[in-house]
Amino acid sequence: IFQTGGVIKSSLVNEEGTVIAHEDRDVVLSAASYASLPVVQKMRASSINNGLSAYDWEGKSYWGAFRKLDFAGAGVVTYADAEVVFRAVNNIQRWNFLLMAAVTSLAVIFVFFFARQFSGHILRLVEASREIENGRFILDLKPETTDEIGLLTRSFVSMGRGLQERANL
Repeated sequence: IFQTGGVIKSSLVNEEGTVIAHEDRDVVLSAASYASLPVVQKMRASSINNGLSAYDWEGKSYWGAFRKLDFAGAGVVTYADAEVVFRAVNNIQRWNFLLMAAVTSLAVIFVFFFARQFSGHILRLVEASREIENGRFILDLKPETTDEIGLLTRSFVSMGRGLQERANL
């Protein structure tokens, strides 16, 4: 009797596909045939000693592997339900997708508010340029930042004062 655990099932089969050893004693005692099992069929037809493949059997997807032994045409076949095997992978993919969606959403929100704040400073400078264009040179504009926008704001105020002084001459 084979001792297997978890989701993987193993059997020793002869060249006809009859079970010689299995974790369930009754399967061995009944001389069950796994000849219709696709992994056993692949083992029997293969010219190489081992292989691995995915297959569908009785409405379910499986992963199966085989290893031919050097005596009596026997081989060890191992198989597992694909749904059970990939359950953890599917959960990881789902969590990765949710994490990606959350991070992307936060990034979009951050960019939106940053762009809105940035465009507000630019719109105030556009309004100041319209004031200067209309001959109102003294601007009620105070730099709110110390970056390039703040520097540009100070330059606008200074330019307005300079234009007012020229207009007064």
